[in-house]
Amino acid sequence: MVKSKAEIECNLTEKEHQLNLIKEKLKIKNLTEIIEKKDQKQEEAEREITLSQEKLSKDLTNLLIFDANDPNRPRFTLRELQKVLREKNELTIKLDQTQDELEQLKNQDNLNCGEVQGPINREPEEKLDPASKQPQSGIRRFFSKFFRKNV
Repeated sequence: MVKSKAEIECNLTEKEHQLNLIKEKLKIKNLTEIIEKKDQKQEEAEREITLSQEKLSKDLTNLLIFDANDPNRPRFTLRELQKVLREKNELTIKLDQTQDELEQLKNQDNLNCGEVQGPINREPEEKLDPASKQPQSGIRRFFSKFFRKNV
């Protein structure tokens, strides 16, 4: 009986380990799929930007777009703006990933909320040793006068 119980427990721990490995593989696969989708969206957006820039450059050839003395003129080059846009897209991807991880952790915490955490409170001394703090009853006091040890 004890041997079969030990075998069952061993099988259970082995299955739990395999399940955890599968979960990790699925998590990695899902994250890579999300990253690939976001990369595709980012590439499409970059293509659209370059196409629109080409159209604008063709339409605005030989025209002065802004005045050099204008205090509100653009202060960044096109490459700097593209770099900032790429960084923004990368940060939004990272934000989405961390939000997904946070949701997963919250779901795990909700599953584990039934567990007791922290130290167990001690029992009061009166409960542990009831005779130590209780006043003596009348009979005890009466007999203690007769049987008191003389020092």
